[in-house]
Amino acid sequence: RQNKISAAINKLNNQPAGHKHPSVNSVMKNFRIPETTLRRAAKNGIPPKR
Repeated sequence: RQNKISAAINKLNNQPAGHKHPSVNSVMKNFRIPETTLRRAAKNGIPPKR
């Protein structure tokens, strides 16, 4: 789960210049992560591994 969240955040933040940024909804569906989890991770940083 942590790896999926990390990969999703990286996809949101690391887009090459000239490319359109993906929407939260498209990344959420692609990685099958709940929207609130993805938005919290983007806002607060990725939680530490348990």
